Amino acid sequence: MPVYNGAAHLTEALESIGGQTLGDFEAIVVDDGSTDGTPQILADWARRDPRFRIVRHPANQNVACARNTGLALARSALVLHADADDVNAPERFAAQVQAAERHPAMAIIGAGMRGEGGRIWRYPATSAAIRARMLWECPFGQNAVLFNREVLGDVRYDPALSICEDADLWLRCVFRHPTMNLPEPLVFYREHAVSLSRDVSGLRLRLDRLVMARRGAILGLTIDIDAGLACHLGNRLMDVGAARIAAHVLALGRRAFALGLAPAAVLQAEGRRRIHWLWRWYGRRQMGRELPALVAATTRLWLGLAQLKDAPRDAANLPV
Repeated sequence: MPVYNGAAHLTEALESIGGQTLGDFEAIVVDDGSTDGTPQILADWARRDPRFRIVRHPANQNVACARNTGLALARSALVLHADADDVNAPERFAAQVQAAERHPAMAIIGAGMRGEGGRIWRYPATSAAIRARMLWECPFGQNAVLFNREVLGDVRYDPALSICEDADLWLRCVFRHPTMNLPEPLVFYREHAVSLSRDVSGLRLRLDRLVMARRGAILGLTIDIDAGLACHLGNRLMDVGAARIAAHVLALGRRAFALGLAPAAVLQAEGRRRIHWLWRWYGRRQMGRELPALVAATTRLWLGLAQLKDAPRDAANLPV
């Protein structure tokens, strides 16, 4: 668990870990140079529960560096990630460890999340569906994943990424290793107005562009980065036409099919999800002005996806 100035919700997060039905674990909490009450809360908690190991960075680095510190210190092959402002269901650790024992080939096992107001995030369940989702957006909730390092190896987050570090790591993993998600929402995800996942600052755009370019390099494809960002960020900042977005979605789907990353039916289902997004988010605000272009773009996308009919070939060796 990385934490930086997280005193407001830290005790609740620690309680949710201390109260797990799985009792045999070590909890490594990395304080990334906090200047609020976080150090005292962690010190008090470690005195109460010897399973908690507290590590402190002398100065703030970033969340990727804090996660890497935790990974370097973890002694178990199974490593669960948690965030300092979220609440873990009591059965979370047990459910994911049991899944890892039942499926020892899985490199990453994620889970669903529940948010305020009853909102639920469920992620694709199978390796093929996760690879298809990874073409356009994150297929896991970072704060609800388990790593099996016997499969994944000595993986690390890119310390240069203070945002999007999770998406970058997924890119380097999901196309090479089997992964899965449990359907149950095992984490209560606390959304904030200033959450990194909601940030659309210049830094977020710059790092998202970097990760988008890396996605293209891994797939061996020149990506329309602005169209990719429009898909990823909801077109809040990107003035990209429907035709470019549809062409971007289709190009990635065709490339993934050619590489054998997922069956046609899985890619078609994920592509249709993009069509739904186009109508719901892109088209709603500009429906009157761009309706003909939107209809034409989504029709071309639908027909293009329908052409993915043959069985995919074996996956190529990707330069991950």
